[in-house]
Amino acid sequence: MDTIVGDMLFNPEDQDDSDADHDVNEEPAFGSAAKINALRFLHRLAAAKAKERALSLFKRVESEDDVAIYSYLVTIPKTKTTLFRLAVHYMSCGTSFRMASELISCTYDVLGNPSLRACSRDEISNFVRAICVVNLQRITNLLRRSWAFSLALDSATHQSTSFLDLRFRVFIPNYHSIVNLHGCTLPMFDRHTGDIMSTMVNKFLIVLCPDWTIRLLGLTFDGARNMSGRVAGVVTCLDAAMHSDCSLIRI
Repeated sequence: MDTIVGDMLFNPEDQDDSDADHDVNEEPAFGSAAKINALRFLHRLAAAKAKERALSLFKRVESEDDVAIYSYLVTIPKTKTTLFRLAVHYMSCGTSFRMASELISCTYDVLGNPSLRACSRDEISNFVRAICVVNLQRITNLLRRSWAFSLALDSATHQSTSFLDLRFRVFIPNYHSIVNLHGCTLPMFDRHTGDIMSTMVNKFLIVLCPDWTIRLLGLTFDGARNMSGRVAGVVTCLDAAMHSDCSLIRI
């Protein structure tokens, strides 16, 4: 087995479904709110299954000295190494999961490689999860080693779903230059208030760089009120969370 991911990111608070009020095993209620409760039940059940399927890729490895110290491993069998690399290359060209699966089938028809005989969309999505984890781990390593970094925020709507995009600018000594790194695009299913968005950004930054309140140097944002509001804007809330000895440059 070839180890692809040696260490990965997880928020300990999100590892377990600890919300007692959202038990996926409970039966939907009946009565005047039966339809709403049934929809909520199905949503919780689908979310729990999706989370379980995603986390099944990662094997937790605990330290022999301290059980509180652990990492996660993702392994790709040698028989699927070529399939993994080919899928990653196709996805890097902008193909969808379904298109990448069809392209791999076409590649098998031409080359006749037995390892490319079958590849489902679910397998493609698993490969993409592993690559995303690798990239996030590299970004967090860079942020934690740097003395400071800046953050750019931007929101947009795509196919009726709103997203909040986060990009980092950080100096990398090996390259002797400042580079732009795409951190993550967070979907927003709730209201687009500054308080809600700042909570999302704060939660993401804590996982990526726990001491971000002393490393964040600048914030770039547009002029939207939920971004720049003096009371509950995203930038205002993040500025308030900064360490007392650290000032934040707004752009």
